[in-house]
Amino acid sequence: QYESAMAICSLSYRPLTELGHAIESFISVIKPGGRGYVALDITPMVNREDPSVLDDLFGTTTPIFHEVEDYIRERLSNLKCNYLIFDFDAENDNPYDGNLRIVFEVPQE
Repeated sequence: QYESAMAICSLSYRPLTELGHAIESFISVIKPGGRGYVALDITPMVNREDPSVLDDLFGTTTPIFHEVEDYIRERLSNLKCNYLIFDFDAENDNPYDGNLRIVFEVPQE
């Protein structure tokens, strides 16, 4: 386990429905009391998702940003970490900054 780790746009190329598991796996490599940083671009995640899954989740194959934001917030709300920053920015198109940025701390056991 690590005291800190960063994932910058490395999780963006998974389907949207895999995000919760991917973040949970990332959290698991951080020591209790350690911190992690995740930045990702939501658009590639939505584009990699099966259209029928998007239709089931959102009632459309082209969900708007805020629908995806609500879905992500709900999927990540029960993970075993404390969010220090949980920031969505629909206007941010910088691939190295992403439009979702999370800083979290793993609680002490």
